[in-house]
Amino acid sequence: MSTSIIPGSVVVGVDGSPGSDIAVIWAATHAEAQRRPLAIVHGAGVPGVTDLGSDHVTARRSLRMAGRRVTDAALGLAQRTSPGLDITVHLALQDPRDLLPTTAGEGSLLVLGARGRGAVAALLLGSVSSALSALAPGPVVIARPLPGRDHPTLPVVVGVDGSEASCGAVRLAFETASWEHRPLEVLHALGEVPVYAYGDVVTEERMRALRAERERVVAESVAGFAEKFPDVPVRTTLTMRSPARALRIASETAYAVFVGTRGRGPVARRLLGSVSRSLVEHAGCTVAVVPGGAS
Repeated sequence: MSTSIIPGSVVVGVDGSPGSDIAVIWAATHAEAQRRPLAIVHGAGVPGVTDLGSDHVTARRSLRMAGRRVTDAALGLAQRTSPGLDITVHLALQDPRDLLPTTAGEGSLLVLGARGRGAVAALLLGSVSSALSALAPGPVVIARPLPGRDHPTLPVVVGVDGSEASCGAVRLAFETASWEHRPLEVLHALGEVPVYAYGDVVTEERMRALRAERERVVAESVAGFAEKFPDVPVRTTLTMRSPARALRIASETAYAVFVGTRGRGPVARRLLGSVSRSLVEHAGCTVAVVPGGAS
């Protein structure tokens, strides 16, 4: 099995679970569309501290054999999904929470399943902050199935706020909408505007001015991408809901939701207490968390 990730690969963490299979399919399709290699990564675990002598050797052999069954199944699924794709397989006797950050740092993005078994499940189920704290500062995709809702009219949704942080999310959302032949919904949440602001009543005229200003911000956020991807139908939605609530609601009728994050520190620091974390934990579809400035 390969020991090094081809730079720029789409990296998918696998564990043999149904959620892992969903991630493999998403990653293989994305890698083919972007003409990138696919790296299948599996951390088979570490032999227990009580395993001594021959027991330790047996435990390592058992973990490796089980790991190969997982990676062989993932490889077969990826090859069926995207025949001819350049695929490398990476199996190590490590905790996946230690292995994935290293491999993800060499790739273009990391794809994980929303549900899993063992340590991979703990990446998302349990403590999001501690599990993702060491991941590389690149896009992270949490792939979810769409039972009965995988219709071509379901849009790709991207949340924008006019900041540089959302630029990477907009780019990846346009790319995904293009290769999936789906419409793109650009969602901007104004949040709840109080009836009184600085002692003045928020008049209808001031609300119109606010909406006009936000519409300009949104238009500027997507202008260059709309020209680059003329095949993607784009619609803009402005809502008075909070960003987290607006995006969660949108996720119930979307193919995928993309959201940008500020800064390039550890993923957990960007997710903890943020809109991104809310989506990772509660979205009804695939979620991509993209750091500002990600290329």
